[in-house]
Amino acid sequence: MNANPYGVRHVDGSEIDPLVAAVTEIFDEVAVQPVSESRVRDLCVRCMTDGVVGVVGHPGEIQASIGIEIAYFDYSEDIHLRIAWIGVLPPWRRSNHAATLLRFARWFHAGIERRSGQRVPCVADIVTTSDLDRKIRSFGRQMRQVGATFGWGFPDHMTFLSQEDIDAATGTKAGRDAAAG
Repeated sequence: MNANPYGVRHVDGSEIDPLVAAVTEIFDEVAVQPVSESRVRDLCVRCMTDGVVGVVGHPGEIQASIGIEIAYFDYSEDIHLRIAWIGVLPPWRRSNHAATLLRFARWFHAGIERRSGQRVPCVADIVTTSDLDRKIRSFGRQMRQVGATFGWGFPDHMTFLSQEDIDAATGTKAGRDAAAG
């Protein structure tokens, strides 16, 4: 992998244990079901093998990380990229690491498209138990919203937003019209 302009380090198998610990901690904060360390390890390996894992921090210190994997929609033979996780560990939450990781993801995505000579969608899901509006705004500044996730059977303490809240959080015209009111 070529050096990227954002200073995000590429992680390989030599850092698997600290990576799994960091990603488990990231998922523990937002997961809607119990986190399995073995499943997190499998996900990390899959991203390292069939995608990329990037981290912010010196070797041996993971401040923030992102995992991107090659995936397939259930209905298509064509690949897409999926941001499997992105997170900043608590001591570095007031940094710009999340935005840096999203810029890195866009850079990685552009390289995949350039090498393949075709469009390759990149998607990121936000399934979280907290701060949904803030996360939607953060992603919405760098990615276009192309869908949503809905469900039943989630904990009562989860944050749910109305469509008006989502529009306002992402700065859409409908959200601006509602705010102007």
